Amino acid sequence: MKRVFLDTNVILDLNLKREPFYSDAIQLFSASGHFNFFTSSLSIANAFYLVERAYNTIQAKHDMEKICDHLRIIEVSESIVHQALQSLFKEFRDFEDAIQYYCSIAERMECIITRNEKDFRNAALPVYSPGKFSKLFIT
Repeated sequence: MKRVFLDTNVILDLNLKREPFYSDAIQLFSASGHFNFFTSSLSIANAFYLVERAYNTIQAKHDMEKICDHLRIIEVSESIVHQALQSLFKEFRDFEDAIQYYCSIAERMECIITRNEKDFRNAALPVYSPGKFSKLFIT
């Protein structure tokens, strides 16, 4: 497994130290040298906003710069937005999840890591929780 997409909730678990998920996020990011982690530009924007609300702008900037050292960012293109919109109420209930999925497809990810596995039940690629991914591929 080399090309791995990280959903927004995994980034937030790390930056907001959300329990009981923080330890799984730490373990995942500690293995970033062995995997090529990706996320969408939407994830970075959403995470920045939520970290800024929880702490402040300086902390959000610091956290996103640090996160960006461990992953690559996929642009959300017009095509991805259209695919996500067309998939609503069919494959996906949540627009943000649809965008994440189509970013993953566009960049040929091997899997998606999210805490909301059920939201990706129609995915054509494997979907793992951070804990499950760690057990299968890290430890």
